Amino acid sequence: RAGAPGKAERLRASLEAIAKVDQSNIGGKINEKPSSAPVTSRKVKKESILNFEKQEKKAAKASASAATSSMAAPPVGQLIAYKNKVIISPSDMLDEDELSLARTNMPLLALIFATPISIFLFFYVFGSLNII
Repeated sequence: RAGAPGKAERLRASLEAIAKVDQSNIGGKINEKPSSAPVTSRKVKKESILNFEKQEKKAAKASASAATSSMAAPPVGQLIAYKNKVIISPSDMLDEDELSLARTNMPLLALIFATPISIFLFFYVFGSLNII
């Protein structure tokens, strides 16, 4: 535990990570003190709103071009901001009654082949030992 980072170091590292990932950044700066409100002028606010609108337009153009191009479909789930984690919802999965009845069932196939062989070997062994 001696080498473990303290709370202040972890907080500083998480703020740096958020500053790198944060793209909308409407206020223009990340507020170092959470208790105080950022001081901005009207011009800064207007510029940040315009930058945000430009980013939305770029994202809309990129999504439109991505929809027309032949790209692979993304994995099922949602990508959470600031975390590289994909959450897969159970509602996206197929239920048992929605699955095909013709799908492969290897354990049942093995049981079907093993049952007659097992019965034959049982009677062969116990019949030769005069148990039956």
